Amino acid sequence: MEDRNKHWFWGPILRSKRLYIQVALGSIFINLFALVTAFYIMTVYDKVLPNFATDSLKALAFGVIIVFIFDYAMKMLRTYYIDVAGSSIDRSVGDKIFTKMTSQDIGEDSHHERRKAAGALSQIVREFDTLKNLFTSASLNTFIDLPFMLFFIAVIYSIAGPVAFVPLAIVVSVFLFAFIVQPILKKFSASSYDSNMGKYSVLIELLTNIDTVKAIAGGKTLKERWNHSVNANSRYGLKARMVTAAASNFTSTGMQFSSLGIVFIGVYLVQDAKITTGALIASVILSGRTLAPLAQFSQTLGNLNNALKAYKQIDDLMNVISLEESKSDQVSKDKIEGAIVFQNVNFTYPGKNEPVFDNLNLKINVGERIAIMGPVGSGKSTLISLILGLNKPSSGYVLLDKVDVNSIRQDDLRNNIGVVLQNVELFSGTLEDNIKINAEDVSNDNFFAAARLSGVDDFAGQLQNAYKFHLQEGGLGLSGGQKQAIAWARALINQPNLMILDEPTSAMDHETEAKILNNLEEYFTGRTILFCTHRRSFIEKATRVIVLDDKGIKLDISAEEYLNKIASLDERQKIGQI
Repeated sequence: MEDRNKHWFWGPILRSKRLYIQVALGSIFINLFALVTAFYIMTVYDKVLPNFATDSLKALAFGVIIVFIFDYAMKMLRTYYIDVAGSSIDRSVGDKIFTKMTSQDIGEDSHHERRKAAGALSQIVREFDTLKNLFTSASLNTFIDLPFMLFFIAVIYSIAGPVAFVPLAIVVSVFLFAFIVQPILKKFSASSYDSNMGKYSVLIELLTNIDTVKAIAGGKTLKERWNHSVNANSRYGLKARMVTAAASNFTSTGMQFSSLGIVFIGVYLVQDAKITTGALIASVILSGRTLAPLAQFSQTLGNLNNALKAYKQIDDLMNVISLEESKSDQVSKDKIEGAIVFQNVNFTYPGKNEPVFDNLNLKINVGERIAIMGPVGSGKSTLISLILGLNKPSSGYVLLDKVDVNSIRQDDLRNNIGVVLQNVELFSGTLEDNIKINAEDVSNDNFFAAARLSGVDDFAGQLQNAYKFHLQEGGLGLSGGQKQAIAWARALINQPNLMILDEPTSAMDHETEAKILNNLEEYFTGRTILFCTHRRSFIEKATRVIVLDDKGIKLDISAEEYLNKIASLDERQKIGQI
Protein backbone atom coordinates (compact mmCIF):
# COMPACT_ATOMS: atom_id res chain seq x y z
CA MET A 1 0.00 0.00 0.00
CA GLU A 2 1.20 3.48 -0.88
CA ASP A 3 2.76 5.45 1.96
CA ARG A 4 0.59 8.55 2.05
CA ASN A 5 3.10 10.35 4.25
CA LYS A 6 5.41 10.44 1.23
CA HIS A 7 2.72 11.07 -1.37
CA TRP A 8 3.12 14.30 -3.38
CA PHE A 9 -0.31 15.57 -2.27
CA TRP A 10 -1.48 13.60 0.75
CA GLY A 11 1.89 13.92 2.42
CA PRO A 12 1.62 17.74 2.75
CA ILE A 13 -2.03 17.36 3.81
CA LEU A 14 -1.04 14.99 6.60
CA ARG A 15 1.83 17.21 7.67
CA SER A 16 -0.71 20.02 8.03
CA LYS A 17 -3.08 17.88 10.11
CA ARG A 18 -2.46 19.97 13.24
CA LEU A 19 -3.75 23.04 11.43
CA TYR A 20 -6.78 21.14 10.15
CA ILE A 21 -7.49 19.85 13.66
CA GLN A 22 -7.51 23.48 14.79
CA VAL A 23 -9.90 24.26 11.91
CA ALA A 24 -12.17 21.42 13.07
CA LEU A 25 -12.10 22.63 16.70
CA GLY A 26 -12.87 26.17 15.54
CA SER A 27 -15.81 24.82 13.54
CA ILE A 28 -17.18 23.06 16.61
CA PHE A 29 -17.19 26.32 18.57
CA ILE A 30 -18.69 28.25 15.62
CA ASN A 31 -21.56 25.78 15.33
CA LEU A 32 -22.13 25.77 19.07
CA PHE A 33 -22.23 29.58 19.07
CA ALA A 34 -24.91 29.35 16.37
CA LEU A 35 -27.27 28.00 19.04
CA VAL A 36 -27.02 31.19 21.04
CA THR A 37 -29.29 33.37 18.88
CA ALA A 38 -32.01 30.72 18.75
CA PHE A 39 -31.95 30.09 22.49
CA TYR A 40 -31.81 33.83 23.20
CA ILE A 41 -35.00 34.47 21.24
CA MET A 42 -36.69 31.41 22.75
CA THR A 43 -35.85 32.66 26.24
CA VAL A 44 -37.09 36.18 25.44
CA TYR A 45 -40.44 34.91 24.16
CA ASP A 46 -40.96 32.26 26.80
CA LYS A 47 -39.41 33.80 29.91
CA VAL A 48 -38.75 37.53 29.54
CA LEU A 49 -41.92 38.79 27.82
CA PRO A 50 -44.45 36.92 29.98
CA ASN A 51 -42.73 38.18 33.16
CA PHE A 52 -41.64 41.61 31.87
CA ALA A 53 -38.12 40.78 33.13
CA THR A 54 -36.22 43.66 31.50
CA ASP A 55 -33.19 43.20 33.76
CA SER A 56 -32.89 39.63 32.56
CA LEU A 57 -33.23 40.88 28.96
CA LYS A 58 -30.27 43.24 29.42
CA ALA A 59 -28.14 40.47 30.93
CA LEU A 60 -29.09 38.08 28.13
CA ALA A 61 -28.31 40.69 25.46
CA PHE A 62 -24.91 41.39 27.02
CA GLY A 63 -24.12 37.69 27.11
CA VAL A 64 -25.15 37.25 23.49
CA ILE A 65 -22.91 40.14 22.43
CA ILE A 66 -19.97 38.49 24.19
CA VAL A 67 -20.73 35.23 22.37
CA PHE A 68 -20.94 37.08 19.03
CA ILE A 69 -17.49 38.53 19.63
CA PHE A 70 -16.08 35.05 20.32
CA ASP A 71 -17.91 33.72 17.26
CA TYR A 72 -16.29 36.41 15.10
CA ALA A 73 -12.87 35.59 16.55
CA MET A 74 -13.37 31.86 15.89
CA LYS A 75 -14.37 32.50 12.29
CA MET A 76 -11.30 34.66 11.72
CA LEU A 77 -9.05 32.03 13.32
CA ARG A 78 -10.60 29.30 11.18
CA THR A 79 -9.99 31.35 8.05
CA TYR A 80 -6.42 31.99 9.17
CA TYR A 81 -5.66 28.32 9.85
CA ILE A 82 -7.18 27.27 6.52
CA ASP A 83 -5.05 29.87 4.71
CA VAL A 84 -1.86 28.87 6.54
CA ALA A 85 -2.48 25.18 5.80
CA GLY A 86 -3.23 26.02 2.18
CA SER A 87 -0.06 28.07 1.83
CA SER A 88 1.99 25.24 3.31
CA ILE A 89 0.43 22.72 0.93
CA ASP A 90 0.89 25.09 -2.00
CA ARG A 91 4.61 25.49 -1.28
CA SER A 92 5.24 21.81 -0.63
CA VAL A 93 3.27 20.44 -3.58
CA GLY A 94 4.49 23.21 -5.87
CA ASP A 95 8.08 22.32 -5.00
CA LYS A 96 7.42 18.63 -5.71
CA ILE A 97 5.77 19.38 -9.05
CA PHE A 98 8.60 21.71 -10.11
CA THR A 99 11.24 19.16 -9.06
CA LYS A 100 9.42 16.44 -10.94
CA MET A 101 9.23 18.53 -14.10
CA THR A 102 12.92 19.50 -13.97
CA SER A 103 13.92 15.85 -13.51
CA GLN A 104 12.20 14.55 -16.63
CA ASP A 105 14.31 12.93 -19.32
CA ILE A 106 15.15 15.27 -22.17
CA GLY A 107 15.10 12.81 -25.01
CA GLU A 108 15.63 14.04 -28.55
CA ASP A 109 12.49 16.12 -28.88
CA SER A 110 12.84 19.34 -30.78
CA HIS A 111 12.83 22.72 -29.13
CA HIS A 112 9.26 23.33 -30.28
CA GLU A 113 8.07 19.95 -29.08
CA ARG A 114 9.53 20.61 -25.67
CA ARG A 115 7.83 24.01 -25.54
CA LYS A 116 4.52 22.40 -26.39
CA ALA A 117 5.04 19.81 -23.68
CA ALA A 118 5.95 22.55 -21.25
CA GLY A 119 2.78 24.41 -22.15
CA ALA A 120 0.67 21.34 -21.49
CA LEU A 121 2.41 20.74 -18.18
CA SER A 122 1.96 24.35 -17.15
CA GLN A 123 -1.76 23.96 -17.76
CA ILE A 124 -1.75 20.98 -15.41
CA VAL A 125 0.06 23.04 -12.81
CA ARG A 126 -2.60 25.73 -13.12
CA GLU A 127 -5.20 23.07 -12.44
CA PHE A 128 -3.52 22.45 -9.09
CA ASP A 129 -5.23 25.61 -7.86
CA THR A 130 -8.55 23.87 -8.44
CA LEU A 131 -7.41 20.92 -6.37
CA LYS A 132 -5.96 23.13 -3.66
CA ASN A 133 -9.17 25.11 -3.28
CA LEU A 134 -10.95 22.09 -1.84
CA PHE A 135 -8.69 22.36 1.18
CA THR A 136 -8.22 26.09 1.36
CA SER A 137 -11.59 27.73 0.71
CA ALA A 138 -15.28 27.76 1.55
CA SER A 139 -15.54 24.29 0.06
CA LEU A 140 -13.66 22.95 3.06
CA ASN A 141 -16.03 24.75 5.43
CA THR A 142 -18.94 23.08 3.64
CA PHE A 143 -17.48 19.60 4.20
CA ILE A 144 -16.67 20.36 7.85
CA ASP A 145 -20.11 21.79 8.60
CA LEU A 146 -22.11 18.96 6.97
CA PRO A 147 -21.97 16.60 10.02
CA PHE A 148 -23.35 19.39 12.25
CA MET A 149 -26.67 19.25 10.38
CA LEU A 150 -27.63 16.17 12.39
CA PHE A 151 -26.60 17.96 15.56
CA PHE A 152 -28.93 20.90 14.84
CA ILE A 153 -31.78 18.56 13.89
CA ALA A 154 -31.32 16.82 17.24
CA VAL A 155 -31.46 20.20 19.02
CA ILE A 156 -34.67 21.12 17.14
CA TYR A 157 -36.16 17.78 18.17
CA SER A 158 -35.26 18.43 21.80
CA ILE A 159 -37.14 21.76 21.90
CA ALA A 160 -39.89 21.26 19.33
CA GLY A 161 -40.36 17.52 18.88
CA PRO A 162 -41.81 16.46 15.50
CA VAL A 163 -40.95 19.83 13.92
CA ALA A 164 -37.43 18.43 13.47
CA PHE A 165 -38.65 15.97 10.83
CA VAL A 166 -39.22 18.86 8.39
CA PRO A 167 -35.52 19.90 8.02
CA LEU A 168 -34.56 16.22 8.21
CA ALA A 169 -36.78 15.47 5.20
CA ILE A 170 -35.23 18.39 3.29
CA VAL A 171 -31.68 17.20 4.06
CA VAL A 172 -32.49 13.66 2.87
CA SER A 173 -34.14 15.04 -0.31
CA VAL A 174 -31.16 17.26 -1.16
CA PHE A 175 -28.69 14.40 -0.72
CA LEU A 176 -30.84 12.08 -2.84
CA PHE A 177 -31.05 14.72 -5.55
CA ALA A 178 -27.27 15.24 -5.37
CA PHE A 179 -26.76 11.46 -5.62
CA ILE A 180 -28.86 11.41 -8.79
CA VAL A 181 -27.22 14.40 -10.51
CA GLN A 182 -23.61 13.68 -9.43
CA PRO A 183 -22.84 11.19 -12.28
CA ILE A 184 -24.34 13.63 -14.81
CA LEU A 185 -22.41 16.57 -13.37
CA LYS A 186 -19.21 14.52 -13.30
CA LYS A 187 -19.62 13.62 -16.98
CA PHE A 188 -20.26 17.20 -18.10
CA SER A 189 -17.47 18.59 -15.91
CA ALA A 190 -14.98 16.07 -17.32
CA SER A 191 -16.00 16.89 -20.90
CA SER A 192 -15.73 20.61 -20.19
CA TYR A 193 -12.28 20.09 -18.65
CA ASP A 194 -11.04 18.02 -21.61
CA SER A 195 -12.31 20.53 -24.16
CA ASN A 196 -10.66 23.33 -22.21
CA MET A 197 -7.36 21.42 -22.28
CA GLY A 198 -7.85 20.92 -26.02
CA LYS A 199 -8.29 24.67 -26.43
CA TYR A 200 -5.01 25.35 -24.63
CA SER A 201 -3.30 22.64 -26.68
CA VAL A 202 -4.28 24.36 -29.93
CA LEU A 203 -3.08 27.71 -28.61
CA ILE A 204 0.28 26.25 -27.53
CA GLU A 205 0.77 24.56 -30.91
CA LEU A 206 -0.05 27.80 -32.72
CA LEU A 207 2.31 29.97 -30.69
CA THR A 208 5.22 27.51 -30.74
CA ASN A 209 4.93 26.80 -34.46
CA ILE A 210 3.68 30.15 -35.74
CA ASP A 211 6.23 30.31 -38.59
CA THR A 212 5.32 26.86 -39.84
CA VAL A 213 1.61 27.60 -39.54
CA LYS A 214 2.00 30.72 -41.67
CA ALA A 215 4.25 29.01 -44.20
CA ILE A 216 1.89 26.11 -44.88
CA ALA A 217 -1.30 28.13 -44.42
CA GLY A 218 -2.36 25.91 -41.56
CA GLY A 219 -4.17 28.66 -39.70
CA LYS A 220 -7.58 27.62 -41.03
CA THR A 221 -7.27 24.05 -39.74
CA LEU A 222 -6.04 25.19 -36.34
CA LYS A 223 -8.83 27.77 -36.17
CA GLU A 224 -11.37 25.03 -36.84
CA ARG A 225 -9.85 22.96 -34.03
CA TRP A 226 -9.89 26.03 -31.79
CA ASN A 227 -13.53 26.78 -32.57
CA HIS A 228 -14.44 23.12 -32.02
CA SER A 229 -12.77 23.15 -28.58
CA VAL A 230 -14.31 26.51 -27.67
CA ASN A 231 -17.78 25.35 -28.73
CA ALA A 232 -17.40 22.04 -26.90
CA ASN A 233 -16.14 23.82 -23.78
CA SER A 234 -19.04 26.25 -23.95
CA ARG A 235 -21.58 23.48 -24.57
CA TYR A 236 -20.40 21.14 -21.82
CA GLY A 237 -19.71 24.04 -19.47
CA LEU A 238 -23.29 25.25 -19.94
CA LYS A 239 -24.64 21.76 -19.22
CA ALA A 240 -22.49 21.49 -16.10
CA ARG A 241 -23.62 24.91 -14.91
CA MET A 242 -27.29 24.06 -15.57
CA VAL A 243 -27.00 20.86 -13.54
CA THR A 244 -25.24 22.78 -10.77
CA ALA A 245 -27.94 25.49 -10.91
CA ALA A 246 -30.66 22.81 -10.74
CA ALA A 247 -29.06 21.35 -7.61
CA SER A 248 -28.55 24.80 -6.10
CA ASN A 249 -32.12 25.92 -6.81
CA PHE A 250 -33.46 22.62 -5.47
CA THR A 251 -31.58 23.26 -2.24
CA SER A 252 -32.77 26.87 -2.05
CA THR A 253 -36.38 25.81 -2.60
CA GLY A 254 -35.96 23.09 0.01
CA MET A 255 -34.76 25.65 2.56
CA GLN A 256 -37.86 27.76 1.88
CA PHE A 257 -40.11 24.71 2.26
CA SER A 258 -38.34 23.92 5.52
CA SER A 259 -39.21 27.30 7.05
CA LEU A 260 -42.77 27.09 5.70
CA GLY A 261 -43.25 23.53 6.97
CA ILE A 262 -41.91 24.30 10.43
CA VAL A 263 -44.21 27.32 10.79
CA PHE A 264 -47.21 25.39 9.46
CA ILE A 265 -46.74 22.40 11.78
CA GLY A 266 -45.48 24.52 14.65
CA VAL A 267 -48.63 26.70 14.80
CA TYR A 268 -50.76 23.63 15.47
CA LEU A 269 -48.33 22.44 18.10
CA VAL A 270 -48.35 25.87 19.79
CA GLN A 271 -52.16 25.87 19.78
CA ASP A 272 -52.14 22.44 21.40
CA ALA A 273 -49.58 23.77 23.94
CA LYS A 274 -47.14 21.04 22.94
CA ILE A 275 -44.38 23.59 22.18
CA THR A 276 -43.89 27.24 23.05
CA THR A 277 -43.86 30.21 20.69
CA GLY A 278 -40.21 30.73 21.53
CA ALA A 279 -39.43 27.11 20.62
CA LEU A 280 -41.19 27.59 17.27
CA ILE A 281 -39.20 30.72 16.40
CA ALA A 282 -35.96 29.07 17.60
CA SER A 283 -36.73 26.06 15.39
CA VAL A 284 -37.10 28.30 12.32
CA ILE A 285 -33.74 29.93 13.08
CA LEU A 286 -32.03 26.59 13.71
CA SER A 287 -33.56 25.15 10.55
CA GLY A 288 -31.82 27.86 8.53
CA ARG A 289 -28.54 27.06 10.28
CA THR A 290 -29.08 23.33 9.70
CA LEU A 291 -29.49 23.73 5.97
CA ALA A 292 -26.84 26.47 5.51
CA PRO A 293 -24.05 24.03 4.43
CA LEU A 294 -26.34 22.73 1.68
CA ALA A 295 -26.42 26.18 0.07
CA GLN A 296 -22.81 25.67 -1.05
CA PHE A 297 -23.09 21.91 -1.47
CA SER A 298 -24.08 21.88 -5.14
CA GLN A 299 -21.24 24.28 -6.02
CA THR A 300 -18.89 22.18 -3.95
CA LEU A 301 -19.89 19.10 -5.95
CA GLY A 302 -18.83 20.87 -9.15
CA ASN A 303 -15.55 21.92 -7.55
CA LEU A 304 -15.02 18.36 -6.35
CA ASN A 305 -15.42 16.92 -9.85
CA ASN A 306 -12.95 19.44 -11.29
CA ALA A 307 -10.54 18.76 -8.45
CA LEU A 308 -10.68 15.00 -8.98
CA LYS A 309 -9.92 15.48 -12.69
CA ALA A 310 -7.02 17.80 -11.88
CA TYR A 311 -5.75 15.36 -9.24
CA LYS A 312 -5.63 12.52 -11.77
CA GLN A 313 -3.76 14.66 -14.31
CA ILE A 314 -1.12 15.72 -11.80
CA ASP A 315 -0.91 12.26 -10.21
CA ASP A 316 -0.14 10.72 -13.61
CA LEU A 317 2.73 13.19 -14.00
CA MET A 318 4.04 12.60 -10.49
CA ASN A 319 3.96 8.82 -10.87
CA VAL A 320 6.22 8.86 -13.92
CA ILE A 321 9.62 7.64 -12.75
CA SER A 322 12.20 10.11 -13.96
CA LEU A 323 15.82 9.40 -14.76
CA GLU A 324 17.09 11.18 -11.70
CA GLU A 325 14.61 9.45 -9.37
CA SER A 326 15.75 6.06 -10.62
CA LYS A 327 19.22 6.76 -9.37
CA SER A 328 20.24 5.37 -6.01
CA ASP A 329 23.27 5.77 -3.76
CA GLN A 330 24.24 9.06 -5.36
CA VAL A 331 27.84 10.17 -4.91
CA SER A 332 28.72 13.66 -3.74
CA LYS A 333 31.54 15.38 -5.66
CA ASP A 334 32.43 18.89 -4.60
CA LYS A 335 34.98 19.17 -7.40
CA ILE A 336 35.14 17.61 -10.86
CA GLU A 337 38.52 17.45 -12.63
CA GLY A 338 37.16 16.52 -16.06
CA ALA A 339 38.39 13.00 -16.94
CA ILE A 340 35.74 11.40 -19.19
CA VAL A 341 35.44 7.76 -20.24
CA PHE A 342 32.79 6.15 -22.47
CA GLN A 343 32.90 2.43 -21.78
CA ASN A 344 31.03 0.18 -24.25
CA VAL A 345 28.21 2.71 -24.46
CA ASN A 346 25.08 1.87 -26.40
CA PHE A 347 22.28 4.37 -26.68
CA THR A 348 18.94 4.36 -28.48
CA TYR A 349 16.23 6.95 -27.97
CA PRO A 350 12.93 5.56 -26.70
CA GLY A 351 10.64 4.66 -29.58
CA LYS A 352 13.54 4.54 -32.05
CA ASN A 353 15.00 1.46 -33.72
CA GLU A 354 18.36 2.75 -34.86
CA PRO A 355 20.95 3.27 -32.11
CA VAL A 356 22.82 6.57 -31.91
CA PHE A 357 25.85 4.85 -30.40
CA ASP A 358 26.80 1.20 -30.75
CA ASN A 359 29.53 0.07 -28.34
CA LEU A 360 31.13 3.51 -28.14
CA ASN A 361 34.49 3.68 -26.37
CA LEU A 362 36.15 7.02 -25.75
CA LYS A 363 38.66 8.42 -23.28
CA ILE A 364 39.23 12.13 -22.62
CA ASN A 365 42.00 13.07 -20.20
CA VAL A 366 42.02 15.98 -17.78
CA GLY A 367 43.18 19.16 -19.49
CA GLU A 368 42.42 18.01 -23.05
CA ARG A 369 40.62 20.37 -25.37
CA ILE A 370 38.48 18.30 -27.75
CA ALA A 371 36.83 19.54 -30.92
CA ILE A 372 33.85 17.28 -31.61
CA MET A 373 32.60 17.37 -35.18
CA GLY A 374 30.26 15.51 -37.45
CA PRO A 375 27.17 15.92 -39.63
CA VAL A 376 23.65 16.47 -38.29
CA GLY A 377 22.40 13.29 -36.61
CA SER A 378 25.86 11.91 -35.92
CA GLY A 379 25.30 12.08 -32.14
CA LYS A 380 27.12 15.25 -31.02
CA SER A 381 24.18 16.48 -28.92
CA THR A 382 23.59 12.98 -27.57
CA LEU A 383 27.23 12.74 -26.52
CA ILE A 384 26.81 15.97 -24.56
CA SER A 385 23.57 14.86 -22.93
CA LEU A 386 25.20 11.60 -21.80
CA ILE A 387 28.11 13.45 -20.22
CA LEU A 388 25.71 15.82 -18.46
CA GLY A 389 23.61 12.92 -17.19
CA LEU A 390 20.54 14.21 -19.06
CA ASN A 391 20.23 10.82 -20.75
CA LYS A 392 21.32 7.42 -19.55
CA PRO A 393 23.08 4.83 -21.74
CA SER A 394 20.99 1.87 -22.83
CA SER A 395 24.03 -0.15 -21.74
CA GLY A 396 27.61 0.61 -20.81
CA TYR A 397 28.93 3.43 -18.67
CA VAL A 398 29.86 7.09 -18.90
CA LEU A 399 32.49 7.78 -16.24
CA LEU A 400 33.43 11.21 -14.94
CA ASP A 401 36.59 11.16 -12.82
CA LYS A 402 36.14 7.35 -12.67
CA VAL A 403 32.60 7.70 -11.27
CA ASP A 404 29.42 6.81 -13.16
CA VAL A 405 27.88 10.13 -14.22
CA ASN A 406 24.42 8.85 -13.34
CA SER A 407 25.44 8.20 -9.74
CA ILE A 408 26.74 11.72 -9.10
CA ARG A 409 24.42 14.12 -7.30
CA GLN A 410 22.74 16.35 -9.85
CA ASP A 411 23.55 19.57 -8.02
CA ASP A 412 27.24 18.67 -7.91
CA LEU A 413 27.21 17.74 -11.57
CA ARG A 414 25.52 20.97 -12.68
CA ASN A 415 27.65 23.24 -10.50
CA ASN A 416 30.92 21.75 -11.71
CA ILE A 417 30.33 21.70 -15.46
CA GLY A 418 30.15 24.88 -17.52
CA VAL A 419 27.76 24.54 -20.45
CA VAL A 420 27.10 26.82 -23.43
CA LEU A 421 24.45 25.55 -25.81
CA GLN A 422 23.64 26.84 -29.28
CA ASN A 423 20.08 27.75 -28.34
CA VAL A 424 20.24 30.12 -25.37
CA GLU A 425 17.21 30.41 -23.14
CA LEU A 426 16.85 33.54 -21.01
CA PHE A 427 14.37 33.90 -18.21
CA SER A 428 12.36 36.71 -16.71
CA GLY A 429 14.43 38.71 -14.24
CA THR A 430 17.46 40.95 -14.33
CA LEU A 431 20.60 40.46 -16.37
CA GLU A 432 22.37 39.60 -13.13
CA ASP A 433 19.70 37.02 -12.23
CA ASN A 434 20.17 35.31 -15.59
CA ILE A 435 23.93 35.07 -15.15
CA LYS A 436 23.63 33.84 -11.55
CA ILE A 437 20.86 31.36 -12.32
CA ASN A 438 23.02 28.43 -11.14
CA ALA A 439 25.23 30.37 -8.72
CA GLU A 440 23.16 32.56 -6.41
CA ASP A 441 25.84 32.74 -3.69
CA VAL A 442 28.78 33.43 -6.00
CA SER A 443 31.25 36.11 -5.00
CA ASN A 444 31.30 39.48 -6.73
CA ASP A 445 34.84 38.76 -7.94
CA ASN A 446 33.69 35.60 -9.75
CA PHE A 447 30.63 37.35 -11.14
CA PHE A 448 32.49 40.28 -12.66
CA ALA A 449 35.30 38.02 -13.87
CA ALA A 450 32.76 35.88 -15.74
CA ALA A 451 31.10 39.01 -17.15
CA ARG A 452 34.45 40.34 -18.38
CA LEU A 453 35.68 37.07 -19.91
CA SER A 454 32.35 36.42 -21.67
CA GLY A 455 32.03 39.89 -23.12
CA VAL A 456 28.81 40.69 -21.21
CA ASP A 457 30.62 43.59 -19.59
CA ASP A 458 31.04 45.17 -23.03
CA PHE A 459 27.30 45.77 -23.48
CA ALA A 460 25.94 45.71 -19.90
CA GLY A 461 26.99 49.32 -19.35
CA GLN A 462 24.86 50.39 -22.32
CA LEU A 463 21.72 48.98 -20.70
CA GLN A 464 19.52 50.93 -18.32
CA ASN A 465 20.58 50.01 -14.76
CA ALA A 466 23.36 47.80 -16.22
CA TYR A 467 23.24 44.38 -14.54
CA LYS A 468 19.96 45.29 -12.87
CA PHE A 469 18.38 45.69 -16.32
CA HIS A 470 15.16 43.65 -16.42
CA LEU A 471 15.10 41.34 -19.42
CA GLN A 472 11.94 40.85 -21.41
CA GLU A 473 10.66 37.34 -22.00
CA GLY A 474 13.21 35.31 -23.94
CA GLY A 475 15.67 38.21 -23.89
CA LEU A 476 13.65 40.19 -26.42
CA GLY A 477 15.68 43.16 -27.58
CA LEU A 478 19.05 41.46 -27.16
CA SER A 479 21.01 40.18 -30.14
CA GLY A 480 21.84 36.52 -30.57
CA GLY A 481 25.48 37.29 -29.81
CA GLN A 482 24.57 39.05 -26.56
CA LYS A 483 22.45 36.10 -25.50
CA GLN A 484 25.36 33.74 -26.14
CA ALA A 485 27.64 36.03 -24.13
CA ILE A 486 25.24 35.66 -21.20
CA ALA A 487 25.38 31.87 -21.65
CA TRP A 488 29.19 32.07 -21.55
CA ALA A 489 29.01 34.07 -18.32
CA ARG A 490 26.75 31.40 -16.79
CA ALA A 491 29.23 28.72 -17.78
CA LEU A 492 32.22 30.58 -16.37
CA ILE A 493 30.81 31.94 -13.13
CA ASN A 494 31.57 28.83 -11.04
CA GLN A 495 35.03 28.51 -12.64
CA PRO A 496 34.49 24.84 -13.61
CA ASN A 497 37.28 22.50 -14.64
CA LEU A 498 35.06 20.92 -17.31
CA MET A 499 33.34 22.97 -19.99
CA ILE A 500 31.06 21.77 -22.79
CA LEU A 501 30.52 24.25 -25.60
CA ASP A 502 27.99 23.48 -28.35
CA GLU A 503 28.36 25.98 -31.21
CA PRO A 504 28.97 28.61 -28.52
CA THR A 505 29.62 31.52 -30.89
CA SER A 506 27.26 30.68 -33.76
CA ALA A 507 25.40 33.98 -33.31
CA MET A 508 28.52 36.11 -32.79
CA ASP A 509 30.53 38.01 -35.34
CA HIS A 510 34.14 37.01 -35.86
CA GLU A 511 35.45 40.04 -33.95
CA THR A 512 33.44 39.21 -30.81
CA GLU A 513 34.35 35.55 -31.09
CA ALA A 514 38.04 36.35 -31.39
CA LYS A 515 37.83 38.62 -28.34
CA ILE A 516 36.25 35.90 -26.20
CA LEU A 517 38.77 33.31 -27.31
CA ASN A 518 41.57 35.73 -26.57
CA ASN A 519 40.10 36.42 -23.12
CA LEU A 520 39.89 32.71 -22.42
CA GLU A 521 43.33 31.75 -23.74
CA GLU A 522 44.81 31.48 -20.27
CA TYR A 523 41.56 30.24 -18.68
CA PHE A 524 41.39 27.17 -20.94
CA THR A 525 44.85 25.98 -19.85
CA GLY A 526 44.63 22.90 -17.64
CA ARG A 527 40.86 22.56 -18.03
CA THR A 528 38.94 19.92 -19.96
CA ILE A 529 37.10 21.64 -22.80
CA LEU A 530 34.74 20.05 -25.33
CA PHE A 531 34.02 22.15 -28.44
CA CYS A 532 31.11 20.98 -30.58
CA THR A 533 31.84 23.22 -33.54
CA HIS A 534 33.18 23.34 -37.08
CA ARG A 535 34.74 26.77 -36.67
CA ARG A 536 38.44 26.75 -37.40
CA SER A 537 39.11 29.26 -34.62
CA PHE A 538 38.04 26.67 -32.04
CA ILE A 539 39.78 23.79 -33.75
CA GLU A 540 43.01 25.78 -33.50
CA LYS A 541 42.47 26.02 -29.74
CA ALA A 542 41.89 22.27 -29.47
CA THR A 543 44.48 19.62 -28.72
CA ARG A 544 42.44 16.82 -30.31
CA VAL A 545 39.72 16.37 -32.90
CA ILE A 546 37.01 13.71 -32.85
CA VAL A 547 34.78 13.30 -35.90
CA LEU A 548 31.52 11.37 -35.46
CA ASP A 549 29.32 9.72 -38.05
CA ASP A 550 26.29 7.45 -37.89
CA LYS A 551 28.52 4.52 -36.94
CA GLY A 552 30.30 6.19 -34.05
CA ILE A 553 33.82 7.66 -34.08
CA LYS A 554 35.08 8.12 -37.64
CA LEU A 555 38.26 10.00 -36.78
CA ASP A 556 40.22 10.64 -33.58
CA ILE A 557 43.48 12.54 -34.15
CA SER A 558 45.39 15.51 -32.81
CA ALA A 559 44.20 18.97 -33.82
CA GLU A 560 47.52 19.59 -35.55
CA GLU A 561 47.13 16.44 -37.65
CA TYR A 562 43.56 17.37 -38.52
CA LEU A 563 44.50 20.87 -39.63
CA ASN A 564 47.33 19.47 -41.76
CA LYS A 565 44.95 16.89 -43.19
CA ILE A 566 42.30 19.37 -44.32
CA ALA A 567 44.96 21.74 -45.66
CA SER A 568 45.87 19.10 -48.22
CA LEU A 569 42.33 18.49 -49.41
CA ASP A 570 40.17 20.51 -51.77
CA GLU A 571 36.78 21.76 -50.66
CA ARG A 572 34.86 18.81 -52.08
CA GLN A 573 37.07 16.35 -50.26
CA LYS A 574 36.78 18.31 -47.01
CA ILE A 575 33.04 17.97 -47.15
CA GLY A 576 32.93 14.36 -48.25
CA GLN A 577 35.83 12.82 -46.34
CA ILE A 578 36.27 14.80 -43.15
